[in-house]
Amino acid sequence: MQMRFWTAILVTILLMAAAAPGQTTWYVDDDAPNDPGPGDPALSDPDEDGSAGHPFDAIQEGIDAAVDGDEVVVLDGTYTGVGNKNISFPGRAISVQSQNGPATCTIDCERDGRGFSFLGSGVGADSILDGFTIRNGCVDRDSPWGDDGGAVYCMEGDPTIRNCMITHNTAGAEGYGGGIFCDSYSSPTISNCTVSHNRAGSGGGGIYCTYRSSPTVSDCIISSNWARYGAGGVYCGDDSDAKITNCELARNTAGLGNGAAIYCFESDPYIIINF
Repeated sequence: MQMRFWTAILVTILLMAAAAPGQTTWYVDDDAPNDPGPGDPALSDPDEDGSAGHPFDAIQEGIDAAVDGDEVVVLDGTYTGVGNKNISFPGRAISVQSQNGPATCTIDCERDGRGFSFLGSGVGADSILDGFTIRNGCVDRDSPWGDDGGAVYCMEGDPTIRNCMITHNTAGAEGYGGGIFCDSYSSPTISNCTVSHNRAGSGGGGIYCTYRSSPTVSDCIISSNWARYGAGGVYCGDDSDAKITNCELARNTAGLGNGAAIYCFESDPYIIINF
């Protein structure tokens, strides 16, 4: 009798394991064969389901479909329009990655909104953004969450951002973080990225971190960024303990203030850089 009981339990466990869902890969392609409007996310394949044969044509669609453990693969192309800017990255353990890297996969915000927003403590290191060029982000006070973070906005989130080119983005006239904005206990891991030619109306042309944010920035190029008041490259303020290692900072400019490369205010960053 006892043997039958334990046998039944074992069979149940095995059946549950067999039925457990595995990782799903969701595909995004702005120029798929069955897409009636290439480059226009408002015109989609009528059988669009995120599969390899019928991919989504907006990145936000792939993110919304994904659950913990899934990956979203974005095929080569330049992505514009609704769903391909002001992209909200929820607190899920998912990877959003380009198929072939930033040289062939671009998010062009067209001077109308930012690339990505990572909001809330549920966004952890296993929320991954990998291999994109994010350009032409431009935010003002009417943008979601104001005029900070031209390309990437982090609030209380700790995403992993790697292998990206963040370039020619702009925070508003009073905004911070032309490229990346980190606020309120956000501690992203940023690696192997180029942050260049970004502008901020206030401070932190390349990267701005404040209010106990502790980003880890490694193996990055931070160059040719501009801020009106301080920190053309990286701004660290208000107990933000950034860790910046093995990075190249060059040709950054602070228009009216201090710290062309790095400006620190009431913070204790750990910095080892290459000029």
